[in-house]
Amino acid sequence: MSARIRAHDWASTPLGPIEAWPQSLKTIVGMMVAAPNPMVLLWGHKGTLLYNDGYARFAGRRHPELLGMGAREGWPEIADFNDQNIRRALAGEAWSLNRQELVLDRQGRLESAWLDLDYTPVPDETGAPAGLMVFVNEITELVAAERRQAEERDRQDALIALDDAISRTDDPLDMAEAAAAILGHTFGADRVGYGIIDPDQETVNVVRDWRAAPETASVVGSHHFRDYGVYVEDIVAGRAVTIDDVRTDPRTRADPLPLLSYGVAALLDAPLQEGGRTVAQMLVHSATPRVWTPEEIAFAREFGERARAAIARREAERDAARRRDELQRLTDSLTVLVSFVDRDHRYQLNNRAYADWFGPKAESLVGRPLVEVLGEAAYAKALPRIEAALAGETLTFEDFLPYAGVRGRHIRADYIPRRDDTGAVDGFYAVVSDISGRKEAELRQQALVEIGDAMRDLADPACLAARAAEVLGKFLKADRVGYATVDTVAETIHVEQDWVSDRARSIAGTLRLRDWGDFIDDMKTGAMLRVDDVRGDPRAEGAIHSLEEAACRAFINVPVLEGGDLVAMVFVNQADARVWSDHEVELVRQVAIRIRIEVERARATQALRTLNATLEERVVERTAELMHAEEALRQSQKMEAIGQLTGGIAHDFNNLLAGISGSLELIEKRMAEGRLAGMDRYIQAAQGASRRAATLTQRLLAFSRRQTLDPKPTDVNRLVLGMEDLIRRSVGPDVRVTLETDPDLWTTRIDPSQLENALLNLCINSRDAMAPDGGDLTIRTYNVTLDAAEARFRDLPPGDYVKMSVTDTGSGMTPDVMAKAFDPFFTTKPLGQGTGLGLSMIHGFMRQSGGQVRIESAPGQGTTITLALPRWLGSADAGEGPEVEAAAEEETGQGETVLVIDDEETVRMLVVEVLEDAGYSVLQAADGPAGLAILNSDARIDLLVSDVGLPGGMNGRQVADAARVGRPELKVLFITGYAENAVVAGDTLEPGMAVMTKPFQVSALGARIREMIEG
Repeated sequence: MSARIRAHDWASTPLGPIEAWPQSLKTIVGMMVAAPNPMVLLWGHKGTLLYNDGYARFAGRRHPELLGMGAREGWPEIADFNDQNIRRALAGEAWSLNRQELVLDRQGRLESAWLDLDYTPVPDETGAPAGLMVFVNEITELVAAERRQAEERDRQDALIALDDAISRTDDPLDMAEAAAAILGHTFGADRVGYGIIDPDQETVNVVRDWRAAPETASVVGSHHFRDYGVYVEDIVAGRAVTIDDVRTDPRTRADPLPLLSYGVAALLDAPLQEGGRTVAQMLVHSATPRVWTPEEIAFAREFGERARAAIARREAERDAARRRDELQRLTDSLTVLVSFVDRDHRYQLNNRAYADWFGPKAESLVGRPLVEVLGEAAYAKALPRIEAALAGETLTFEDFLPYAGVRGRHIRADYIPRRDDTGAVDGFYAVVSDISGRKEAELRQQALVEIGDAMRDLADPACLAARAAEVLGKFLKADRVGYATVDTVAETIHVEQDWVSDRARSIAGTLRLRDWGDFIDDMKTGAMLRVDDVRGDPRAEGAIHSLEEAACRAFINVPVLEGGDLVAMVFVNQADARVWSDHEVELVRQVAIRIRIEVERARATQALRTLNATLEERVVERTAELMHAEEALRQSQKMEAIGQLTGGIAHDFNNLLAGISGSLELIEKRMAEGRLAGMDRYIQAAQGASRRAATLTQRLLAFSRRQTLDPKPTDVNRLVLGMEDLIRRSVGPDVRVTLETDPDLWTTRIDPSQLENALLNLCINSRDAMAPDGGDLTIRTYNVTLDAAEARFRDLPPGDYVKMSVTDTGSGMTPDVMAKAFDPFFTTKPLGQGTGLGLSMIHGFMRQSGGQVRIESAPGQGTTITLALPRWLGSADAGEGPEVEAAAEEETGQGETVLVIDDEETVRMLVVEVLEDAGYSVLQAADGPAGLAILNSDARIDLLVSDVGLPGGMNGRQVADAARVGRPELKVLFITGYAENAVVAGDTLEPGMAVMTKPFQVSALGARIREMIEG
């Protein structure tokens, strides 16, 4: 390790060249390397790694690449753990960790290691903590041996627990769940399930699972093996499957998401067979990567086979019992009453439905008379039909029977006589079904209609409630019905009006609820109260006299909740005891809701009339609130856009800088070695990356509406027709291009080269949207005049506009994609096939030019993108031929003097060297005041070359303007990397001034300088 450390390229690390290391670092590294035990030094905030031979053996296959790496990059699987340790050490803390488990990749796979670790901060030359020394003692084998012993004991305990659970459990599914829980606890797993396998369909139906934490998702249900990887053949063949990490295992890493969505990072599937066929399996899941041992695999199979045998045995026993009871269950499952009645009006047969109607006493009615079961009133009402059936008549009828001791029912009955061998009727079968629900629903609907009619067109809330109470009271034949608002704090109700019968009196007014019994606590929970007789209800104890005096021996109270709070109630009172039916309670509940709605509607109407008087004031207040909320939303959106933009810029520029810096490093290396052959490809690579960087910055300036534009009066038709051949070549033969140009198209004033770039970009996007089958691409130009309303909708000033649209028949965009289409660095293309700046550049260019861009699209219906350009009332330029870069020629100065002002030393050096090579005399300054001092001197200056953005309180334009006071004929060339449009753009440049945008070609700079000096 001493040799490796001396030979390592430390200059490329945060530590710098080894010769520049502080003595404290050299000393501690020397001591560490000489030590026999594993030691590692993490230096600085990044934890740059230095270690000795003992630690090299500990690191395994990670050595020697680990040397000089940061702790986070060197050990990414424990990056957060190391970050925390570095922070503690740099704070001056020393500590130890015993039996610390870490999951490390030292031999090409993740595995657990147990370590005793001692941490000591290491000071720098000043005595401040600058690094962390770690003494490493691996005890993995010791811990593993201890754990194997403990695991063997746990497995024996698990088998005993399984036998105990089997003996105490009757249900096979409960048995499966108990087995899953025992195995899960034994393995320390996150989820264990028991599933039935269909090897032909390649599916597993997980019938029960156990989960260590409630938030862990259940996997109960049917799953197709091939949805989770490529290991079904092993399962079907009865081979256990173990996956230590679904992200890296070749059987699952192609698509680990289905397993990860269930929280499965590692799994053990133990298939269970019967007769050589796989029929079930135990599934063991871990939420973190885990290495499964052979002992665990063997035990999972043994445990699963025991559980499967017990479950199969219990299923067979239950199946036999089910077959024995099938007939009985079928009969007793009928919801209708089935019975046989003899000539003495006694039951000789009945099914269990009688117990549902009449209670447990009616489970067996054999030998009991009908009158005893039905009660005298119902028996008397049914008697004529009973006698008719015993006379031999088959009857089907509907009626209401008031049964004794239970609520009455609307029934549909069939009486079917039975005859003996002589033909005489010896009794009849009765099949009776309950149709109370239908009948009561009909009656309830009738009541609701009547109540709704009664409340219609009533505006006063109190009148609404009183009218509904009257109709409900008469329908239920009650003695009092009312609607009251509730004050839960004071525990009072306020009844404005109530309806009463002749047997009751009104209780309108404010009442204390506790005076009427202890029912308020139940009402606060929203529970409906149905009391058949207050004399038997303990809550009414102490208030029975008051209740009976108020004609309230039986009642229904329906609370009305809003937002979980009790706000109102509807009450129905009866002067004597009464068994309230379910349909009556349900009717009161629905009426309560209806009354509350109508009362609140009436109150809201009244409140609306009042609120209209203060509408203007409330509109102002609300508008102010909305403006504040809108400002907060804009700020949030702005910050989100800035984050996305800076992230995209960093990503793309890192790629470009990597190409430039890498090429320069190789050039430097080749020059140092004297190998000059092949240097041109590195130079071309660096220049190519530089040109792409220039293109990227130009697009960013376009998006930010800060690019340097050269607007000219432009005939858009001529521009489109001139690009037709280029467009057709760019989109290819599969795309049919159609031009629809308006012959009377107005002129617009815009940068034509930028418009050409925008049109070509849109056509290429359309081509990609129609790939691979091609389609139709239509380019259309036309005039439009926007009135105030339409212009406001388009976010443009009213007036005349020239529009150019590009329409394709491609895949179209979803609303979500359209909403983000103009965002910088947003793209739907695969990684590496688009920067995401094309549309954002077009958007910025159009807005900077006073225009707008709009998208119309739908999935599967193609896309239309329209550019709106302001009309120019002058005439169009005649048009210029394509610009051709002049061939580089040797430019020779004639002793002229050029002053260069640029705060960027590298750029200033480049410009000065170009000028001096061309034979010019050069003066230079790093800021505005220094440059102006030279301009105010007697020195000869034929040309000023200045950056626009300068430090020192003066920008380049201000320096030029000040210089021209004393030198009116001074020629000025501005160079800028960020266009300051208010200073140098468009027609604000004075004669003798020009601008070049960084970056620029050296030959172009020389040509422009010669042009300006000679011009």
